Amino acid sequence: MSAILTLAYGAVSYLVFFGTFLYAIGFLGNLVVPKSLDSGATESWSSALAVNLALLSIFAVQHSVMARPAFKRLLTRVIPKSIERSTYVLASSAALILLFWQWRPLGGVIWDVQNGIGRALLVARESANCVLCHAVPDPAVRFSGDVGPSLSGVGARLTVAQLRLRVADNMRVQPRTIMPSYYKVDGLDRVAEPFRGKPILSATEIEDVVAYLATLR
Repeated sequence: MSAILTLAYGAVSYLVFFGTFLYAIGFLGNLVVPKSLDSGATESWSSALAVNLALLSIFAVQHSVMARPAFKRLLTRVIPKSIERSTYVLASSAALILLFWQWRPLGGVIWDVQNGIGRALLVARESANCVLCHAVPDPAVRFSGDVGPSLSGVGARLTVAQLRLRVADNMRVQPRTIMPSYYKVDGLDRVAEPFRGKPILSATEIEDVVAYLATLR
């Protein structure tokens, strides 16, 4: 195969992959594409599950087998070695396109991540530790306190700006509060030397926690 044809074949293969990658973003994120991972069910759950498992198996087998050295040696007996990688990329894209085309939505939500970082910070005992005083509407949290109000529905009760103020420096809202000010570093009492001048949470972490709280409606 000439160098020009090899280059053209590779360019087409990677353009197809790029388009498939962009479609995958919409498919997983329920954006723009006509049918996504969380679309409404169109057939029985058992039938849809069987088809989807077959589609995922096709992609898994293709992706794994074609990456094996033994298969590569066999393949390059049929096609030039210079286009082996491009062929692998094109076949992977084809397997994904088949999956997107024939996917059977199961109904409900399969993929739902609502600011996982913010949630992790909120429930972690070694960081924000909000569960020490607040009940959290999360089945994974087995034990939580009740000194403060429940966080269930807090995203509906307070605006994002109000949530941010309470997390960053709740003393400005309730001067007698026992809730720590997660971003305040001055005017505090009995702060251990290693932690002086350092906020409990960084500005980015504050925003992550606020974003998660805003989803609790």
